[in-house]
Amino acid sequence: MAIAAVVAAVTYFAGVIKIVGSVIVEKPAVMEPGEIRLDIDYICGPTILNISTPSILQPLAKPHVRRPVDIQFVVQQSNVRREGEIVVTGGLTIQLVGPRQYEIQMPWVIDVPRGSCYRTLDMKPGFDTPLSVSPGKYHVYIRGSCNYAGWGKVEVKITLGLKVEGDNN
Repeated sequence: MAIAAVVAAVTYFAGVIKIVGSVIVEKPAVMEPGEIRLDIDYICGPTILNISTPSILQPLAKPHVRRPVDIQFVVQQSNVRREGEIVVTGGLTIQLVGPRQYEIQMPWVIDVPRGSCYRTLDMKPGFDTPLSVSPGKYHVYIRGSCNYAGWGKVEVKITLGLKVEGDNN
């Protein structure tokens, strides 16, 4: 009779590695406050009322750009209510002042009735196309101007969104 030897292989854990903790990935840019509300008088008031008072610009927000990003202000929503025969056109200029300075021109953001103004075909970085912004803490300043003709009343609600594109590294 033959005796067979049985060899059993045993598999076991000699030790354990535990991985614990959390990973935080910050947004490449944030703005405080997250929303700015401006009355149209801030933009058009002196023009419409023919008041020539010097305006002292105050920073309206403080963006913090943590790494290089591309930004673009886009019109998310535009509601207009018009009474009478009034025509109002106007634009904004947004300045970012910090380690570097950027100026974003937004011509004809106000266009009542729609089609009252005509833009040239040049693209405005930060409005029509993305604008590359260097890291740093910035202040936002906004200037505006309006033209008007006719008579009546206009109520305007425009929402501009700040779109940020950056790598996730």
